[in-house]
Amino acid sequence: MKRLLAIAILAAAALNAAAQSLPQGVTIDNLAAVKDTGKGTTYIRATVHNDTGKTLNRVSVLFQLQDSQGNVIGTTSAQTFNLPDKQSWNVNATTTLPFARFTAYEVKAE
Repeated sequence: MKRLLAIAILAAAALNAAAQSLPQGVTIDNLAAVKDTGKGTTYIRATVHNDTGKTLNRVSVLFQLQDSQGNVIGTTSAQTFNLPDKQSWNVNATTTLPFARFTAYEVKAE
């Protein structure tokens, strides 16, 4: 139950990510953090959608990790290459740093 509550809190905190400035035609949703207590790793997941009308050569997402007071304590990122138009990318970034919430701070598409 504690794990589900932690996931729900992290997912709710991540909703702020949708408010960040994104390249035109690029959207991000389904943000969630899942902790693997056995490995001591947290997986930050999201879905990036390409509706730009062209293939994106490179897409990257930078997540800011924050403590319970909202202070940035670290980052993690993921990237992919050659994302076709009308396709989605299932983002998976990992961290071993404990954090209370996260945001998709920067999404770049080239």
